[in-house]
Amino acid sequence: MSDDPHAATGGRDIHTVRFPAADPPDQVAVLIVGAGPVGLSAAVELTARGVPVAVVDAARSVVLVRAGAMGHSPRTVEHFRRWGLLHRIRAAWTFPPEWNRGIRLVTSLAGHDLVPVRPLGDGPGRFSLARPIRRPQTALQQVFLDHLRQRGVTVAGGWRVEQLDEVGDGVRVTVTETTTGATRTIRSDYVIGADGGSSTVRRLAGIGRDGEHATEKMFRLVVRTAEGALGPAPSGTNIVVNQKASGFLAAISTREWRVYAGPYALDAEPAESELLATARAAFGTDVDLELASATTFYHATRIAQTFRRGRVLLAGDAAHVRTPGGNLGEGFGDVVNLGWKLAAVHSGLAPEALLDSYDAERRPHNWRIADHALDRSRRSRAVLAEIRAGGIPDDADLSPAAEARRAEIGELLTGDGGNRGEAPGVTFDERYDASGVIWHEPGQLADETPWAAAVYEDDPRPGHRAPDLYVDPWGDTLYDRLGDDFGLLVLGDDRTVEHALTAEAAARGLRLTVVHLTDGPSRYRYGTETGSILIRPDQHVAWRGDTLPPGGAAAVLDRILALPHASKGTTTMADYLDFTAPVGLRTRGTVLIVPGRGESTATYRRLGARLAADSYRVRVAPAPIIDDTDVPGSLDRYASLLADAVKGVGEDGPVTPLVLVGADTGAAVVAGLVTRPAPDAAWWPAAVVLAGLPGGTAYQAENWDDELDGRTHCPVHRGVLSDDPSVRPGSLTEPIPPLLLETAYAGTADLPHLLLAGADDPYSDRERLARLAESLPLARLAVVHGGHHDVLNDLQHRTVAAEIVTFLEALRSGPPLAPIIQTAHSAW
Repeated sequence: MSDDPHAATGGRDIHTVRFPAADPPDQVAVLIVGAGPVGLSAAVELTARGVPVAVVDAARSVVLVRAGAMGHSPRTVEHFRRWGLLHRIRAAWTFPPEWNRGIRLVTSLAGHDLVPVRPLGDGPGRFSLARPIRRPQTALQQVFLDHLRQRGVTVAGGWRVEQLDEVGDGVRVTVTETTTGATRTIRSDYVIGADGGSSTVRRLAGIGRDGEHATEKMFRLVVRTAEGALGPAPSGTNIVVNQKASGFLAAISTREWRVYAGPYALDAEPAESELLATARAAFGTDVDLELASATTFYHATRIAQTFRRGRVLLAGDAAHVRTPGGNLGEGFGDVVNLGWKLAAVHSGLAPEALLDSYDAERRPHNWRIADHALDRSRRSRAVLAEIRAGGIPDDADLSPAAEARRAEIGELLTGDGGNRGEAPGVTFDERYDASGVIWHEPGQLADETPWAAAVYEDDPRPGHRAPDLYVDPWGDTLYDRLGDDFGLLVLGDDRTVEHALTAEAAARGLRLTVVHLTDGPSRYRYGTETGSILIRPDQHVAWRGDTLPPGGAAAVLDRILALPHASKGTTTMADYLDFTAPVGLRTRGTVLIVPGRGESTATYRRLGARLAADSYRVRVAPAPIIDDTDVPGSLDRYASLLADAVKGVGEDGPVTPLVLVGADTGAAVVAGLVTRPAPDAAWWPAAVVLAGLPGGTAYQAENWDDELDGRTHCPVHRGVLSDDPSVRPGSLTEPIPPLLLETAYAGTADLPHLLLAGADDPYSDRERLARLAESLPLARLAVVHGGHHDVLNDLQHRTVAAEIVTFLEALRSGPPLAPIIQTAHSAW
């Protein structure tokens, strides 16, 4: 036997990964905290896109026996391939790859198969051209580190983050060298917290977590055997089910194996002998074992309340911790979603608002996966209890009854709740149905099949992962062809859309790869033989169609990059929606409506028409755009827009009284504007209506249907929102700058205020609204029974419009403001 401890791996040290001993820079575009696989992959992703990065980590090294993730799904392998690192990762094996024979369900390593073993290469492969791979996360870290070193990226081990402060257009991070105690300050444009479940970055940013805490704990053991003790090529990946042991038994090196033990009470500290007894039961032989590592894990869900706060972004375990199984893959999904967006903001192609879509897309997706994982864990535990209660034959029992019982156990394990149920939805269905930067098709979200872990079909509609395919007979794939760029698939002979989008992309400096798919089977994967499909750099469909929408290619790219198309440049009369009093009737006043998050002017067509029918001149303005780093400037800019909006509403100016009606953030902006007296401004109102003023700590919708439920129960308005391509699903998950809400709720303006709130509005804070109403000199708080967030457009829209008209008529009567109708008697 060789004396070289690394002989089995050709001289490679697979057991320890050492971070470089380097000093972090004083300034960098993006500082990544955490040199785990997610943090290092974020550096790989951003470096490929030309964004200067640096990585710091409090640790100086990591070791194989403490490594977490081992198995990586086809979707993760697709990322490895795009990064150009798949070959290196394959070469970084830590035990002979031929030990992997698929995941075997066994009574023990030395015992019986409980289900037939799949032939090598068999299994689900119809949704991806990639195959899953098993490599410990330390192997990935070494590959990433080598890649970054070759590109001159600083990775500094032994530096602990102590303080984090947002300062103007950047973040100041104080770090301490863990040996000498020396400190230094790093200035960056953005910080990515990829520093694990106990994230310091998350804590310093003040981001809380939601989800279920664990009620018990499990142990992830690594045990060491003598070289060759289990034969020349034991099965490397197994799920064990017997009376003593359950869960994975997997090789991580030629001598070390991972095995699970538990569950235990949260305060339990089992003896080493007890843990080793469980491990021996998994092997099924009295093999000599040494306990190399024992770490705890939990069946729980802990997800950050937001993945972005200002210039701080969270990824991987810092953002989401859940029941084990694929969480690292979700971290890589975070990275590829965030990477192109940060690069677009860094290069000036997109505003910071694009980063809000990272939270709007990835957080609902991770909640879906986490809920499934916790439910699957509970069902698996129930199946295991049922199996053990019914008895598990000893491995030495070869009787027909024992064989029959093992067959029954196999059926239980592969049925619903068992360990081997395939979950292609978990692997591939990263649908982004609450995103404001996807151009969903009219009616699409209402028609989609609900997300399900066990169900997946390729779906080329906007928001879904674009199906990969071979573009030639020699192995070149669509994903290879697109690389890191935006992609445009052209499926027919009409090149009108192609020419418009390529010209618009070129004018913006946006890299766009055009691929013509003329092969019938290839086009079949995309469900059409005509039209064009725009694919984002993270391989998700952003838009598709035979013709461009109103606004053309500019409108499409504006949506995808979170640019306010209606507010690009100067606002024109075409950007407003106008309603006038019936012919022959005198106009009784002017109403300017200010929409909220994700809404378009068309959202208020019904309300505008109803108020106009009562002889009021109505104009709907574009929704305000709030820069969370410059709220006062945002209010100033919207005041200028309102000054333009009142022009042209009457030959001699707006007919008084002029009233501002705001909804959602539009209400917050209106409330904020009137805290700054400007009675000489053309837009200064006689009164304001604040509808659905948000409370700040809002309910988070998981998908479009959930968001619609929070907005309205009116079927007509739900259809209006779903069919309007200008409406941005997921917008209500976008955080509202705290300063804007503080300004809105601190109002003391001596103007009549009508506050409208839905009794069932999940986004409001009724106590805060009540305090605002009490603090205002002239206010009426009207709570709409059964109303939701879009209180102006809910089932009670007629009653609400009547309330507004009553308010307008009281204004016309002049001060003091008083009810026009006094109720002398009522039976209700």
